[in-house]
Parts: sequence; structure tokens; C-alpha cells
Amino acid sequence: MNLYRSKKFEIEAYKKHCNQTGGIDFKLPVATIKAIGISQKNAGYIHHFAQFIHDHKITDKKLEKMPDEDVIDTLIKIKGVGRWTVDISLSI
Repeated sequence: MNLYRSKKFEIEAYKKHCNQTGGIDFKLPVATIKAIGISQKNAGYIHHFAQFIHDHKITDKKLEKMPDEDVIDTLIKIKGVGRWTVDISLSI
């Protein structure tokens, strides 16, 4: 569970940064994301995630209306997001 806690910390740090700067900037350089305390690898994943969400115009409302299998099929296309991650997200 240390890996989960580490990722959770990084996500919270990024969310805090986004709240302070007015939102997710999908063009934000990976180096900038890394500078707020996120590992290089996870900064890249966050960058890919934000870009994918922007490009595919994905919203919470859209995801909530989709069957779970469609959500899974959509989100596992994102680099760094696997079936397990989506399954856990759906179960919370």
C-alpha cells in the first residue's frame, strides 16, 4: 500500500497546484508538474491523462452516464491507466 499512498500524495499535490493556478493545464510541461513534487514517470502519466481528457472532451457527467465496461474501455487507452486503476476508481 505504500505505492498507493505515494500516488495518492502525488495526485493530491497536483490537485492542490491546479486549484491554486485555476485548473488543469494539459500543455503544462512535465518538468513543471515534476517541480511540485511528483515523480518524472507519474508527471508524464498526468500529462497524458490531462491531454486525453481534453482531446476526447471527457467529463464526469459523461463517464457517469456510461456503462462500466465503456468507462473501462475508454480510460485504459490512457498511458499509465490500467484495468485495475479503473476498476478501483469505479468501486469508490
